[in-house]
Amino acid sequence: MAEAVPITTIPIRTFQVEDHEGVIQAVIQAVAVFPHRRRMVTGSGPTLRLWDLKKVIVLKEMEGHRSDVRAVAVSRDGRLIASGDQEGKLIAWHGKTGESLIASESFVEGKSLTQSYEWIDAHSKCICSLDFSPDGSMMASGSFDQTTKLWSTKTWKVQGDLIRCSDVVCCVRYSPSGEFLAIATDLDIAIYDPSTRESVANFKGSSSNVSLVWTPGSTRLLSAGDHRDPAIREWDTSTWMQIGDPWTGHTEGITAVAINFGGTMIASASRDNHVRLWQLSDRRTIAIFNHSDSMNCVTFSMDGKHILSGGNDKKVSEWRVGVHRALLIAVEKVAGFPNLPQAHMDALRMRDFLVKSRDYQPENIIIMMHHHSIAPRLYPSRTNMLREIDLVVRCTSQHDHLFFYYTGQGDQVTCRHNSEADGKDEAILTYTGKRIIDNVLKKRLVDPLPQGAKLFALWDCCHSHTVLDLRHYDCNELWRAPFKVLFERENRKLWQVNPITVRYYLNVRRAGEFNASLLRDSCEVQSSMNDDSQTDNMGLGSRVSSPETYLPKCTVDCPPTLPEERLKADVVRVSLLFKSSSKSEVDHPKVSLSACRDNELAYDNNTTGETFTKFFIEYLERNPEASYHDLLSYIRHKVDKITLGRTRVTRDTSDHPLRRLSQNEVEIDDQREHSHTENDTSTLNSQRPSYSSHNRLDMLQIIDL
Repeated sequence: MAEAVPITTIPIRTFQVEDHEGVIQAVIQAVAVFPHRRRMVTGSGPTLRLWDLKKVIVLKEMEGHRSDVRAVAVSRDGRLIASGDQEGKLIAWHGKTGESLIASESFVEGKSLTQSYEWIDAHSKCICSLDFSPDGSMMASGSFDQTTKLWSTKTWKVQGDLIRCSDVVCCVRYSPSGEFLAIATDLDIAIYDPSTRESVANFKGSSSNVSLVWTPGSTRLLSAGDHRDPAIREWDTSTWMQIGDPWTGHTEGITAVAINFGGTMIASASRDNHVRLWQLSDRRTIAIFNHSDSMNCVTFSMDGKHILSGGNDKKVSEWRVGVHRALLIAVEKVAGFPNLPQAHMDALRMRDFLVKSRDYQPENIIIMMHHHSIAPRLYPSRTNMLREIDLVVRCTSQHDHLFFYYTGQGDQVTCRHNSEADGKDEAILTYTGKRIIDNVLKKRLVDPLPQGAKLFALWDCCHSHTVLDLRHYDCNELWRAPFKVLFERENRKLWQVNPITVRYYLNVRRAGEFNASLLRDSCEVQSSMNDDSQTDNMGLGSRVSSPETYLPKCTVDCPPTLPEERLKADVVRVSLLFKSSSKSEVDHPKVSLSACRDNELAYDNNTTGETFTKFFIEYLERNPEASYHDLLSYIRHKVDKITLGRTRVTRDTSDHPLRRLSQNEVEIDDQREHSHTENDTSTLNSQRPSYSSHNRLDMLQIIDL
């Protein structure tokens, strides 16, 4: 029996404009997103609108066209916007300000009186498609006048001869490498070399080809047909032959297709009121987004997490790609262990955080706790916990997100299967006092997840660092000097990263290998940092002579993972964030964040209500685009304050620089004690929250829950 395709009818957000009488304005004909993920531009009627995606507000209305806008494009670096209208007019706009690049002013006696927006008479009929070359130096325009023109983005003049096509042009698309230009017409698909204007290939495609999209490696080209043939076809670019059967599902004409940055998913908009999400690997529909009217345009957000679609319903709808599920487990009381009065409240806070700040749907969040408001089947017993873990994993599909949270008691037990270097298994406790060890958790929570699914697990308990037995547990650390600001200064917090050190860090990556010249450069960087008004007297000292200590060593045989490029103002240079043999694992990490290391205990401040969970939530609420590095730095800073309240450094003649404060000296209870054994090696005077992961993390990457 065929697997049911989930149909979503309610978007997470909508973007629409009403006039002063409350009437929603024109049909959405075009939409494009900016590479820095914060803005989009839409075309409706004769007006373009620049939107803030986070605040859902119009930043600027861009007026200049006298007929309906039919095509919009944004350059890869976000610096340019181009729009084409029904009458064949073309306007170029500044990507940041939304001002026309070809505006002229009228002057009288040296004073500017009026500003008029000039357009280019690009075509004699409707411009239906625009696309910038990968380097942004050229732009292609396709028109119903059966021509395609290539424009210089510096002069906005046509470069070379125009390309005469066999019929009306519906779509033009540069290949990601810039080697080819694909042109879809009502009769065929033509492939050109844009540098010479020479034809490379020509084939029929659908009965009418309305939209095109390339895969990231330029190995495939996908085309879509109108109402006469509402299907998607896949073409091998080495032979220009069709691969497999057409992708069917739409019942009316397809109007647009788009691909996510990773090249794993295709979105198609149709006049059947649907946007379909396809999995490229097996050409299977994995989701349908239902609208109230026919669709004209669709695109992915730059991070691939959302789809933006617009059409005759006069709004842009934002849809989440994949389902976000959460399993939250709180164990407040265990016989033989101190009670944890914050546990249940922390689980409820976590649920509210996921719903309000991360757009989780309440029906996709399961809470387990021993409380009268919870059904007995969700009491956190061993049987119930393993059953719910199995269920949530079974429901998780490729592209889904799974958030797992446990707050309660952690323990260590003797390892009886010779799989632990320290001879101990980490375990979490149920409310009945039974243990679930790390091997079982990995087998039930990690191993069965489908390829492409994302997991983020949060453990607020003792002995929890390797509780999922993920391979990378020592290398996902904060940078050592000279990358990290090691001292707290006035108006400068401990966990902030110096931008100069980040630039140095990136330059190291671009240089490739650590060598003698790098050492010389590091000394120069230290000198320049000391000259900076914000970073003088940092006292990095001899650490710059040991480049192997800049980043933590990996626990398995893998290369250091450094980001190749980062966001710079409005320019984004997208690159691989991980070095791994499996791209699917790179794009879809499995990450665990624990309250402490395996040989440590976790502590709460029950006087103030401060917990590891509270620190996690409060930082991500204030900083929704925090990196792994930022979050860990903040949490450690806050946990250190609890540790300092519990212990005191004493400098005397004894051999012990730290001593445990007696209970009557502090207001903080040691709530997360465990069953002590004669072999117990727990470190009572420290608590170091840490990551572990299936693949080594890029600590500058934005956390994806």
